[in-house]
Amino acid sequence: MVPQEPLFLYSQIWYIWDIKIKRKNMHRVSTVIKCIDFRQNGFFKDWLKENNWQESDIISVAGSVKELANGKQDVKDWIMNTIRISHDIHGSREVILTSHSTCGAYAIEDEEEEKRVQLEDMAKAEAMIKEKFPDMEVKKYWLKLIGTHEKTDNVVFSEIN
Repeated sequence: MVPQEPLFLYSQIWYIWDIKIKRKNMHRVSTVIKCIDFRQNGFFKDWLKENNWQESDIISVAGSVKELANGKQDVKDWIMNTIRISHDIHGSREVILTSHSTCGAYAIEDEEEEKRVQLEDMAKAEAMIKEKFPDMEVKKYWLKLIGTHEKTDNVVFSEIN
């Protein structure tokens, strides 16, 4: 009986080679971390398209960066592993972090205080990502949801430097 290991090894090498070839021919892929809040979804999709980020890997989690900055270790690990997959397999070299006003995961009534805390969490998340993936650029955006909880009329996207 012939051992199967060489065939398995060959198929793994072929798979890795195939991914590297495809990665060279891919569009720009970004990794986007956003909140699950449905109120931003239509606006978010349009914004991604306007910025040529429609080919992005989307990580959607309640509170967006809150979980990465201050969440449970298993959730942090899940987010970082998802970034790793986007980086290693899809060739992403850019992470887009977003947070938004009136976020239920933060549950902070004062908008300025909520924004301040969210920006601190974005800075923590950025540091964690850059430590693990030094070749990735991190961009941060704060989203102001305009309207009511029942109906969002607009979303204003502001880049944070």
